[in-house]
Order: sequence, then C-alpha cells, then structure tokens
Amino acid sequence: MLAKIATESTSWFSSKHCTPIRLVRFLGTTPDSSSIGPLLRSVCQQICLLYQVPDNNIPIELSQLTNHFKRLLEKATADKPLCMFFDSLDQLSSADGAHSMSWLPPTLPNHVKLVRINRFLLKFVYYQF
Repeated sequence: MLAKIATESTSWFSSKHCTPIRLVRFLGTTPDSSSIGPLLRSVCQQICLLYQVPDNNIPIELSQLTNHFKRLLEKATADKPLCMFFDSLDQLSSADGAHSMSWLPPTLPNHVKLVRINRFLLKFVYYQF
C-alpha cells in the first residue's frame, strides 16, 4: 500500500515544475530499520545526498541526531519538496522513546509531507505547501 501511495504523491503538488523527493522506509525489516538511531542516521544521510548537504557531521548521540534531522527537514523547497513515507512505525523498538515520536518536529516545515503507517492505521500527516 505504501509503495502505491508514494507513487501517487506527485499529484499532491499543484506546480508541474517541482520535483518531489520521496524518502521511503519500511521499518522493522532489519535491525537497523528497527531502532530509531540507525533509522535517523540513514534518513539524514539520504536527505544530505538528495539536497547536496555534506554528510560528514551527522551526529551519533541521539538527541543531537534528532536535532540534526529536524534541521535537515528545512532543506526542502517549493521546487524540491520532501515526502517521507514510514511504513510500520509500530515496528520500531520502543527503546530511546521512538514511539513517543519526539524525534519528529511538532509541526513539519514548509514543503515537507509525512505519511506514516502502522499495522492498524493509515495516518496521513499532511501540511499544505
């Protein structure tokens, strides 16, 4: 289901001149996709690559990593909006407060959309561009 939603996400944008960046994670499929630290590091590395930000200073410590992730979300632009898709968020280990969702900003920055899915609920967190 998530792959289909990600494919359709281009239609979410009124501008035909934008190139949405899709970041998709299927959680709980590997040890690194089951823990918040490795997940955030991987997401930060991909955002750095896609928005041409040097990735040599991605923190290891979780609170610094979380803040770094939140700052990287600000790199999304009207021309290059960021769509993040997280499947099976309920499969994340509850260690390090991953289920509290405090690693996400309380309000997503402009030009960022998030779709999160767990086994029992499809939840769209949608913010207007």
